Amino acid sequence: MQKTLFRFVKQAVSIARKLTDAALMEISDPTGNGVAGWKHAVLHFLRVHMDATLSEVLDWAEEMERVRAGVISATFG
Repeated sequence: MQKTLFRFVKQAVSIARKLTDAALMEISDPTGNGVAGWKHAVLHFLRVHMDATLSEVLDWAEEMERVRAGVISATFG
């Protein structure tokens, strides 16, 4: 599951970057208060893939950062 999800996100990032760069898409807040357009697109792809709400995806992503930091700290600290 983890490798599949990683591959999915990696492909979604590649596609979103290409599309947003090519079209100069402004998906996020034009005042600069949002996330980059390609990041917004990746979060949407992930939301659909996981059949979750955007809030759930953001909560999950935030928690994964803490998990990764804990694992790195325990491994190398």
